[in-house]
Amino acid sequence: MESHAALFYKYVRTAESDVELERLVAEQRALCVRLGLLGRLLISTGGVNGALCCAGCGVTSAAKCRGLGAYIDAMEALPRFSGIDWKRSSSEPPRHPSFFAELTVRRVNEIVATNRAAVR
Repeated sequence: MESHAALFYKYVRTAESDVELERLVAEQRALCVRLGLLGRLLISTGGVNGALCCAGCGVTSAAKCRGLGAYIDAMEALPRFSGIDWKRSSSEPPRHPSFFAELTVRRVNEIVATNRAAVR
């Protein structure tokens, strides 16, 4: 069986308040858990950056993996997240039974670290 992954990011205003951002993080975590996805999802007020996988789907295309496909459909249905340029990858076991061992969804200050404090 293959493991499938989707990598993506989008710079977009995700929330107007801390409460709204925390709600988005919780909603995204619940969606990933419900769909059986693993990986990491970083969310800030300035966008979203993720790498999620669907392990052992036994299909020939990452687009056909039910969990990833449902996640992509859910994100594309939200106007602020529509138009993401989804990158897909797959791997055959035994080298990689899954791209990720767990799910991490968290709030961050930046979706791509720039080390702004070090840049002066």
